This record gives sequence, C-alpha cells and structure tokens, in this order.
Amino acid sequence: QSYMEKINSAQLPGILKDKDAKWKEGLKVLNASAENYYNIAKGNDDQAMLDAAEKLHADYEMMVRTLKPVSKEVDSYHKDLYVIFHKFYPAKDYNAIAGIIDNMIIKAEACTNAKLPKRLENKMEDYQKTVKELVEKTTALKEALKTNDGAVIDKAVDVMHSKYQDLEKLFD
Repeated sequence: QSYMEKINSAQLPGILKDKDAKWKEGLKVLNASAENYYNIAKGNDDQAMLDAAEKLHADYEMMVRTLKPVSKEVDSYHKDLYVIFHKFYPAKDYNAIAGIIDNMIIKAEACTNAKLPKRLENKMEDYQKTVKELVEKTTALKEALKTNDGAVIDKAVDVMHSKYQDLEKLFD
C-alpha cells in the first residue's frame, strides 16, 4: 500500500505532460486492481490471490509502458510472452503455446531491427546480443514443444522468460 501511495503522489515531469491524461486513466485502473488485491488478500483463496496479483502486475506494467516503452517490437513480443507465461504455462496448455510460437519467433526476430530511443542508443551492443539470445531461446522453446515432455517444455519456457527479463534489465 505504501508503494501505491508513492505512485499516486508521483508528478510527471514537464517533458511527459502530454501523457498526463493516459497516466491518470491508468492510475484509476491500477488503484482498482490494488484495492481488489488488498480485499482478496484478507481471505484464504490462493487462486484468487494469484489472479489478483497477476492483474495488479499487468496494470502496473501498463503504467510503466505509458511512460517508457522500449520499442514497439519489444512490446509486441512481451504481449505474447505475457499470455504464455501467465496463462498457457501455468495451465500446462502446451498446444496453445505451440499455436503462437511461430509468431513469437517472428516477433523476437523483429526485435533485432528495432530502433532504440536516443536515450538508450548507448546500450545497442548489449541489446543486440541479448535479442539474439532471445531469438535462440524462443526457437529452443519451439523445439522443446516437439518433445511433448512437460519438464523439457517448462524449462524452455522459464529460460525464454528469463532471457526476456535480461532484455528488460538493460533498460532499468
């Protein structure tokens, strides 16, 4: 709750005033998710708690993207990764993952051609190296899916997700 107080009291700097309306709209959604999370946390329903935490996390990520999207290509990849990691993977719905993996590979490859904002150009070498690894790990998941071995697939999903997190860390 203390973090929500800080987010709610944050003022956008002048350079971001054009995003003020979208920020305020996002705050309403984020606060509603936080209130839902607080209420569910008082109970004993673990699945409801996980669902509420997932929603809160997703809404927070949308707030971050309002201010600081890395690139449209990385964002597009992340949208599919989010579905895999938070929906299909926990449900062990490997067929659903297989249904979008080719598109994920295309999106990962598109990241290699992304133009980074000026403020991030000094990270281009690390970005390209990490994106290359992301393409490799996404392709490795496609190969893992062919095994029909849950343990192999789960590991490949985790490795791919970790590689995406490495990519995001470049921009923290």
